[in-house]
Amino acid sequence: MDDPRASVHSLVRRNLGPIKPVKAAPLHVARSMHPEDAFRATLSDCLAQITANAATLRAGRSVEGLHQLRVAFRRLEVALGAFGREFGQDWLEELRSRAKILAGRLAPARDLDVFVGKLLSEPPKSGVSDGLPQLRSRAEGARDTAWDAVAICISSPDFELFADDVAALASSQLPLTRDRRLPRTARRMLDRQVARVRKRGKVAVSQEEGDLHRLRIALKKLRYTAECFAPLYPKRDVARYLKKLRGLQIIWAISTMLPMCEVW
Repeated sequence: MDDPRASVHSLVRRNLGPIKPVKAAPLHVARSMHPEDAFRATLSDCLAQITANAATLRAGRSVEGLHQLRVAFRRLEVALGAFGREFGQDWLEELRSRAKILAGRLAPARDLDVFVGKLLSEPPKSGVSDGLPQLRSRAEGARDTAWDAVAICISSPDFELFADDVAALASSQLPLTRDRRLPRTARRMLDRQVARVRKRGKVAVSQEEGDLHRLRIALKKLRYTAECFAPLYPKRDVARYLKKLRGLQIIWAISTMLPMCEVW
């Protein structure tokens, strides 16, 4: 049976979406599922979050709506990459690349939201107030321009076609793998993400900004993959594991920002 969540992207065209930002909902994944079905359910959930937040942004500027839209794109990108490798379906990389391109068009607005909304909103420290009004004015102007780009992106044919393609894949019966046991598939996929984190961690000992950033991204991909398969494991164990991952992400995010602070 086709998953009705896969067609939620039609709300974007009719402007019938919610007026509030939509966070990721618990994934509809169960141990009894085949890996292909878990993949399609993951696509449907990611697409639902993408199109719901796109509809929210069509109603007006929403800082949190944009943030959640980017989260949805990152979740989808990780799912396409991880499942694509597991299934040996290289053609999924093309869809992942398109997701990355669209997410990239949203990035400047989100970055400037954080810069203007957090860094420039606090009272300046003694001795650093010179030029701050000019900096704030220029940053807000750049932010407005970036938000114009967001509006263009979510109304573009590229965005619409991408949503259609993801929905079609989510509702298709295209054979992707011969493996019929989801727990075994999940374990392999999680092991790959853990191995990537360990590899990035060894390199990040250098404290180089690029190495720290790659470690943070690897941790984020591991967390998204773990959240995807969370229903397969005991809730208490999952909650503890995800809490530790979020803590590590915060630590390495701060470490990534330190070199920038030194430059300033």
